[in-house]
Amino acid sequence: MDHDETNWKLLQPMDITQMVYEHFAKTFPINCSSVIRTCSPNDGITALTKPGPFLQQTIRFKNYFGIFIEGRLAAMTGQRMHPRPYMEVSAVCTHPDFRGLGYAKTLILHVMKIILDNSFTPFLHVLSNNSNAIELYKTIGFSTRKQIFVDLIRRL
Repeated sequence: MDHDETNWKLLQPMDITQMVYEHFAKTFPINCSSVIRTCSPNDGITALTKPGPFLQQTIRFKNYFGIFIEGRLAAMTGQRMHPRPYMEVSAVCTHPDFRGLGYAKTLILHVMKIILDNSFTPFLHVLSNNSNAIELYKTIGFSTRKQIFVDLIRRL
């Protein structure tokens, strides 16, 4: 492996808050008149919403879900990292046209139910300056575990 610093480019330094859900409730009220369906690799709003370190091909891991309104992806989230006994709630994002309608929370609860039903503990990462998201996660029951400073880099 080449460790020469000239072969790498800093894309984005990030201040991230890691949050964990430790309430271990197994049921959530999911109330959404829209259909939650699995996202395909062609779906995605992460480039528009920039939820954090989510690269273009990440959605190919599958386990990403969306709420679609009149054929448009209104919100999405999914699962990514799985360091046992935890499983990450990943890429929580809502298209700007659909913010404030509860779609992100609905999807978070949907993904958390899957995680908890499989006996894992949900956790997530959020950009530390995203106070709206942090407040939402706290209302669901997440608490801050740790601050992390990450440099997103790319090999040249």
